[in-house]
Amino acid sequence: MGRPRKWSAAERETALRLYVEMGPTEAAKVTGIDKSLITRWAQARGLTLGTVAKAARTAAATEAIAARRRLKRLQAMEEIADAVLDALRQTNEPHVEYVGQAGRKVMYPKAPPSALLAYATTIEKNIGTLQKLAEAEEHAQSR
Repeated sequence: MGRPRKWSAAERETALRLYVEMGPTEAAKVTGIDKSLITRWAQARGLTLGTVAKAARTAAATEAIAARRRLKRLQAMEEIADAVLDALRQTNEPHVEYVGQAGRKVMYPKAPPSALLAYATTIEKNIGTLQKLAEAEEHAQSR
C-alpha cells in the first residue's frame, strides 16, 4: 500500500467550496477526493454546509421516506389482494364447521350460506382497505 496522495491547495479549495455549496457526497463525486477527507478538511476550518447542500440532503431524505411509504403501501395492497383471492377460492372448496359445545365436526362440499356471508364480509372489508390504499397512492403520486 502506497502513500496517500497529496492534494494541491487549489484542489482542496475547490473541494471545500463544493462541500459548502453541494455537500460532501457531491463534492467527492466531482473532485474524486474521498468524502471523509473533504469532511475532515471542512471541520478543521469550521466550515458548515450551505443552504443548497442542506436542502439537497433534506430533499433526498424526504424522497427516501416517500419511497419507503410507497413500498409499504404496495406491499400491503398485494397482501390484501391475496387475502381477497384466498377468500374467493374458499367459497368453492369443501368447508368444515365445528358445532355445539362438543365441537362436532361437520363437513360441507361447498361453503354454506353462513360461511359465504363471513367470506363476503371479509372480502368487502379488504376491498375497502384496498380502495383507501389506492387513493393514498394516487394522492402521493400527484404531489
